[in-house]
Amino acid sequence: MIIDEKQTIWTEKYKPSNIDDIILPESLRKFIKEGIEKHDIPNLGLWSYLPGLGKSSLANVIATNENVEPLWINASLNKGIDVIRNDIHAFASRRSLDGRLKVVILDESDRLTPDSQAGFRGFIDEFSQNCRFIFTGNYKENIIEPLLNRLENYDFLDFDKQEIIPQIVTRILFILEHENIKSDNTAIKTIIEKNYPSVRGMILDVKKFSKSGTLNISGIKTDE
Repeated sequence: MIIDEKQTIWTEKYKPSNIDDIILPESLRKFIKEGIEKHDIPNLGLWSYLPGLGKSSLANVIATNENVEPLWINASLNKGIDVIRNDIHAFASRRSLDGRLKVVILDESDRLTPDSQAGFRGFIDEFSQNCRFIFTGNYKENIIEPLLNRLENYDFLDFDKQEIIPQIVTRILFILEHENIKSDNTAIKTIIEKNYPSVRGMILDVKKFSKSGTLNISGIKTDE
């Protein structure tokens, strides 16, 4: 994992920089990696009503891959149809000069107006030869059905806990070792149980309760 030592906020300091750093089911990780290598990923919908599970992180590592030319749109700031007609249409309609796969990322896409969502139906079909679309959001139910039907959808809350937990433990142990923080299995288990499935929440608590150099769970209330 690449660590940003300039960051004091640990969720940014230990932010995933490639797909191997993302906590995911191995089958999905392999599928995405192979798709990027072959310049052919599906149109994706990445969802969960809880924050901190890695939706935007996965979209970001796809966007920053050398095989991808990205356009990142924060849909909570750009909700109208004009964004689609102008910026996105101009980007998606032109092939990449160096052969990279073009990818439009619509972060917080559940904030898009219904008119904007409807506009994407034709875009996804029209530009399928050279452009893919990734939608992230908390509320999949806010997305119109004709658009959802054009996406390969993944709800991060549906991931198998037995497959995810070992990866989380490995990540927390890595952070503790890098920060020279003493801990034990009970403390780590308590942090995970309090915050699951939010990895972001776990990392924030690891920092919060380790200011003494030891992960001290005496101040943790598991029913918060």
